[in-house]
Amino acid sequence: MVRGSTERANVMNPYPNLSPDNERDIKELLRIITLERASDVQEITQIKENLNSGYTQNTGEITLTPSASSTVVSQYYVRPTSTVLLIPTTQNASLEMTSGNFYVVSADKQFTVNHTNNAFTDKTFRYVVFGI
Repeated sequence: MVRGSTERANVMNPYPNLSPDNERDIKELLRIITLERASDVQEITQIKENLNSGYTQNTGEITLTPSASSTVVSQYYVRPTSTVLLIPTTQNASLEMTSGNFYVVSADKQFTVNHTNNAFTDKTFRYVVFGI
């Protein structure tokens, strides 16, 4: 179709018995589309209610792997550009953050926490992923 042309594009109408030129048919098309999208609306409403209640799927808890220098965490919502905020929940976790060896690298659907290699088994953190 040429720009500025009055011809209609050759688009397949999924509702051949309804004409987009008829006002009554347009209202019927809108009603059908609304019904088809009802499940989407319900899903969006549920997500909104979860967010208002403080529930998001970008949080979790990890314990660093003892006797290793890194711990990989699988998290569907992580992207290479995500920021991962770790909050220590134990004294050893808090000390680990000041070790000089502690940093996080984000990747697709996972992040790696690099840390000191020692035998402590209680270096536990809560995390939040931003930029999902």
